[in-house]
Amino acid sequence: MICPNCQYKNQDGDIVCRQCGTQLPPSSPRRSVLGSVGRALCYYFLFIFVQSFVIGVYSGMLAASMMYPEMMAALESGSTLDFLVAFESVYERLYEKIHVLLILSAFITILIVFLSFRLRRKDPVTEVHLRPIDKKSILPALGFGAALQTFAVITISLLPIPTDTLNSFNESSALLMNGPLWLELLSVVIVTPILEELIFRGLVFTRLRRGMSVFAATIISAIIFGWAHGHIISFVYAGIFGIALALVMRRQNDSILAPILVHAGFNGTSFLLGLLGEEINTLLFLALYLVSIALAVFCGYLLLRKRGEDEPDSTSL
Repeated sequence: MICPNCQYKNQDGDIVCRQCGTQLPPSSPRRSVLGSVGRALCYYFLFIFVQSFVIGVYSGMLAASMMYPEMMAALESGSTLDFLVAFESVYERLYEKIHVLLILSAFITILIVFLSFRLRRKDPVTEVHLRPIDKKSILPALGFGAALQTFAVITISLLPIPTDTLNSFNESSALLMNGPLWLELLSVVIVTPILEELIFRGLVFTRLRRGMSVFAATIISAIIFGWAHGHIISFVYAGIFGIALALVMRRQNDSILAPILVHAGFNGTSFLLGLLGEEINTLLFLALYLVSIALAVFCGYLLLRKRGEDEPDSTSL
């Protein structure tokens, strides 16, 4: 597709020009809605399957190594094994290694995706929309993510959410805060944003919009993204976050690099907020809330504004 503004030759399926960011007209009739949804769901289920498989295999090996000696001892003594206690021990040991398992499953998923494109003689980098972005967008992207995380955490604490629901959400979140700090940072702040943006924006979102409007693709991909996070509270805020990430991607050269940075800022801020502790001065609480709103609006404007035709684009990441 030739850009009508700068005459740059883009790839088929691009919706914005890689050179100047101009919106491109449709290059070909849209694919069927069912076909686009099917392709998107294939990548989603690949993500879920690999993660479940890695955790499942390790859980089985862990259960066998931990429970076999206890079962044999119970048989010799004529007593019975308390399976509930045994499974709780396995569960605790599993989450001691959860970040290693998540990193491993991420590498396996990315490897499968890239090999699948290579086998079909397609360029993986192009297919997942790994494109350069303006270096000036790096700090706004990180700031946007940090502001959204702060706003989300404070908003959740202010909403009248049932105690049981809030407690289960906090417990599930606390399970990911287990292990050495460097490993948590590597898993949550670096590996997870790369993997999830590659899957949910680079593949799910882009495949959906080939068969439907960008608006519909944005909403459906956000719902799938929220669904992948499990808990009802996570579903809501991850779904809203998914909409913001798709919008940022479209405005930033249709590249997954920008949402990766936003996602990294979002996840990384959870560690900084954790350092403040549960008891925060009311004045500081209010100040954080107001600053997060102002920062989100400011950084969001920088990321989502329409670039002028005469604006230079000489530096990129």
